[in-house]
Amino acid sequence: MFSPIEFRFKRSRSLIALILGSHLLSLYCVYVAALDVTIASVLSFVLLLSLLLQLRHIVVDNTQGIRGIRFNGLRKQISVNDGGDWRAVSKVVSAVVLPYAVVLGFRVDGSRFSRYVVVFFDALNRDDFRRLRVFALHGAYVKDPETENVS
Repeated sequence: MFSPIEFRFKRSRSLIALILGSHLLSLYCVYVAALDVTIASVLSFVLLLSLLLQLRHIVVDNTQGIRGIRFNGLRKQISVNDGGDWRAVSKVVSAVVLPYAVVLGFRVDGSRFSRYVVVFFDALNRDDFRRLRVFALHGAYVKDPETENVS
Protein backbone atom coordinates (compact mmCIF):
# COMPACT_ATOMS: atom_id res chain seq x y z
CA MET A 1 0.00 0.00 0.00
CA PHE A 2 1.29 3.43 -0.94
CA SER A 3 0.69 6.64 0.88
CA PRO A 4 -1.74 9.08 -0.74
CA ILE A 5 -0.12 11.74 -2.87
CA GLU A 6 -1.39 15.15 -3.82
CA PHE A 7 -0.24 17.49 -6.57
CA ARG A 8 -1.15 21.16 -6.31
CA PHE A 9 0.04 23.07 -9.32
CA LYS A 10 0.60 26.75 -9.85
CA ARG A 11 0.27 28.99 -12.88
CA SER A 12 2.49 27.87 -15.75
CA ARG A 13 4.60 30.48 -17.51
CA SER A 14 5.20 28.09 -20.39
CA LEU A 15 1.49 27.71 -21.02
CA ILE A 16 1.04 31.48 -21.03
CA ALA A 17 3.94 31.85 -23.48
CA LEU A 18 2.50 29.12 -25.70
CA ILE A 19 -0.93 30.77 -25.81
CA LEU A 20 0.56 34.20 -26.45
CA GLY A 21 2.88 32.88 -29.16
CA SER A 22 0.16 30.98 -31.00
CA HIS A 23 -2.15 34.00 -31.02
CA LEU A 24 0.63 36.31 -32.23
CA LEU A 25 1.52 33.84 -34.97
CA SER A 26 -2.13 33.72 -36.03
CA LEU A 27 -2.28 37.52 -36.15
CA TYR A 28 0.88 37.55 -38.25
CA CYS A 29 -0.65 35.01 -40.65
CA VAL A 30 -3.73 37.21 -41.06
CA TYR A 31 -1.44 40.13 -41.87
CA VAL A 32 0.69 38.15 -44.35
CA ALA A 33 -2.33 36.65 -46.13
CA ALA A 34 -3.17 40.08 -47.60
CA LEU A 35 -6.90 39.60 -47.09
CA ASP A 36 -9.58 42.18 -47.67
CA VAL A 37 -9.53 44.85 -44.96
CA THR A 38 -12.95 43.87 -43.64
CA ILE A 39 -12.11 40.17 -43.37
CA ALA A 40 -8.68 40.86 -41.86
CA SER A 41 -10.14 43.22 -39.26
CA VAL A 42 -12.86 40.74 -38.25
CA LEU A 43 -10.31 37.90 -37.94
CA SER A 44 -7.94 40.14 -35.97
CA PHE A 45 -10.75 41.17 -33.63
CA VAL A 46 -11.73 37.52 -33.04
CA LEU A 47 -8.11 36.54 -32.39
CA LEU A 48 -7.55 39.40 -29.94
CA LEU A 49 -10.81 38.60 -28.16
CA SER A 50 -9.74 34.96 -27.89
CA LEU A 51 -6.36 36.02 -26.51
CA LEU A 52 -7.99 38.27 -23.91
CA LEU A 53 -10.37 35.53 -22.79
CA GLN A 54 -7.57 32.96 -22.51
CA LEU A 55 -5.28 35.27 -20.56
CA ARG A 56 -8.13 36.38 -18.29
CA HIS A 57 -8.91 32.74 -17.54
CA ILE A 58 -5.27 31.91 -16.76
CA VAL A 59 -4.08 35.08 -15.03
CA VAL A 60 -7.13 36.59 -13.33
CA ASP A 61 -9.30 33.53 -12.59
CA ASN A 62 -6.45 31.56 -11.08
CA THR A 63 -8.63 30.34 -8.21
CA GLN A 64 -11.24 28.80 -10.49
CA GLY A 65 -10.76 25.58 -12.38
CA ILE A 66 -8.76 22.52 -11.49
CA ARG A 67 -5.93 23.37 -9.10
CA GLY A 68 -4.80 19.95 -7.91
CA ILE A 69 -4.89 16.19 -8.36
CA ARG A 70 -4.92 13.62 -5.55
CA PHE A 71 -4.27 9.86 -5.80
CA ASN A 72 -5.35 7.56 -2.96
CA GLY A 73 -3.11 4.97 -1.31
CA LEU A 74 -3.87 2.22 -3.84
CA ARG A 75 -3.49 4.62 -6.79
CA LYS A 76 -6.94 3.51 -7.97
CA GLN A 77 -8.99 6.56 -7.06
CA ILE A 78 -8.32 10.07 -8.28
CA SER A 79 -9.77 13.30 -6.93
CA VAL A 80 -9.44 16.77 -8.44
CA ASN A 81 -9.49 20.11 -6.66
CA ASP A 82 -12.19 22.00 -8.54
CA GLY A 83 -12.35 25.53 -7.21
CA GLY A 84 -11.57 24.53 -3.62
CA ASP A 85 -13.69 21.36 -3.39
CA TRP A 86 -12.22 17.90 -3.92
CA ARG A 87 -14.37 15.91 -6.34
CA ALA A 88 -13.97 12.20 -7.12
CA VAL A 89 -13.13 11.13 -10.65
CA SER A 90 -15.48 8.44 -11.92
CA LYS A 91 -13.63 7.56 -15.13
CA VAL A 92 -10.30 8.46 -16.69
CA VAL A 93 -10.95 9.10 -20.38
CA SER A 94 -7.37 9.61 -21.53
CA ALA A 95 -3.89 10.16 -20.19
CA VAL A 96 -1.26 11.67 -22.46
CA VAL A 97 2.26 12.07 -21.17
CA LEU A 98 4.77 14.24 -23.01
CA PRO A 99 8.25 15.27 -21.87
CA TYR A 100 6.99 18.78 -21.13
CA ALA A 101 3.31 18.25 -20.22
CA VAL A 102 0.77 15.79 -18.83
CA VAL A 103 -2.80 15.86 -20.16
CA LEU A 104 -5.42 14.00 -18.13
CA GLY A 105 -8.95 13.60 -19.42
CA PHE A 106 -11.52 12.46 -16.88
CA ARG A 107 -15.16 12.52 -15.94
CA VAL A 108 -16.07 13.65 -12.43
CA ASP A 109 -18.97 12.14 -10.49
CA GLY A 110 -22.29 13.71 -11.44
CA SER A 111 -21.11 15.09 -14.79
CA ARG A 112 -21.90 13.88 -18.28
CA PHE A 113 -19.02 15.65 -19.96
CA SER A 114 -15.30 14.99 -19.83
CA ARG A 115 -12.88 17.54 -18.47
CA TYR A 116 -9.21 17.86 -19.28
CA VAL A 117 -6.33 19.25 -17.29
CA VAL A 118 -2.97 20.20 -18.82
CA VAL A 119 -0.07 20.34 -16.40
CA PHE A 120 3.13 21.83 -17.81
CA PHE A 121 6.56 21.05 -16.40
CA ASP A 122 6.91 24.41 -14.66
CA ALA A 123 3.58 24.13 -12.81
CA LEU A 124 5.11 21.62 -10.36
CA ASN A 125 8.57 21.10 -8.97
CA ARG A 126 10.76 18.62 -10.82
CA ASP A 127 10.17 15.58 -8.57
CA ASP A 128 6.40 16.06 -8.42
CA PHE A 129 6.18 16.44 -12.20
CA ARG A 130 8.15 13.22 -12.63
CA ARG A 131 5.81 11.41 -10.21
CA LEU A 132 2.75 12.76 -12.01
CA ARG A 133 4.12 11.50 -15.33
CA VAL A 134 4.68 8.03 -13.86
CA PHE A 135 1.20 7.92 -12.29
CA ALA A 136 -0.40 9.06 -15.54
CA LEU A 137 1.42 6.37 -17.52
CA HIS A 138 1.19 3.47 -15.09
CA GLY A 139 -1.75 4.30 -12.83
CA ALA A 140 -3.98 1.52 -11.57
CA TYR A 141 -6.90 3.08 -13.46
CA VAL A 142 -5.38 1.91 -16.76
CA LYS A 143 -7.33 -1.22 -17.71
CA ASP A 144 -5.98 -4.58 -18.84
CA PRO A 145 -5.54 -5.03 -22.62
CA GLU A 146 -8.45 -7.53 -22.69
CA THR A 147 -10.88 -4.92 -21.35
CA GLU A 148 -11.53 -1.35 -22.38
CA ASN A 149 -8.17 0.39 -22.55
CA VAL A 150 -7.51 4.02 -21.67
CA SER A 151 -5.28 5.54 -24.31
